[in-house]
Amino acid sequence: MATLTQRTSQDIQFSATQLPVQVTGMQAMASKMWAPFIAMGFMIVMAAFIYGLVNSSISADYFGFSKETREAAVAGSDLATQKAFIESTKAWLPSFKFLGIGMILGGVTFLLATILGALRTGGGRLQEALGVPVTIIRPPMTAKVFPPCS
Repeated sequence: MATLTQRTSQDIQFSATQLPVQVTGMQAMASKMWAPFIAMGFMIVMAAFIYGLVNSSISADYFGFSKETREAAVAGSDLATQKAFIESTKAWLPSFKFLGIGMILGGVTFLLATILGALRTGGGRLQEALGVPVTIIRPPMTAKVFPPCS
């Protein structure tokens, strides 16, 4: 069984409803957005992968012809269309992949913010569940110098 030690004068007592430590707005938003961000990131990466497979197949068909045949292709022909597809894909596909990876990493960042919010309020919830008065330590002077990040 846990025993409670004598509280020092540095502790501040609060009722559970008055606890000043709450989840910030950013952490509340992050708890709702981490899963969609990771899901969208994976969807974009998979779409880029599939589009890259299609591009590699078209590139293999295009480069299967001799250089003279490729250079002699007239506008509107299948070879010219394949060449245009290959060149246009080179312009945007890497950026599309980067967007997907960025969304995955953004989702991981949101998940870390959600964990931080749970740690922020966890002490008060634990004290409340144990049935003891909810106390927090008195903030040091350096905590009063910097503005709150709400």
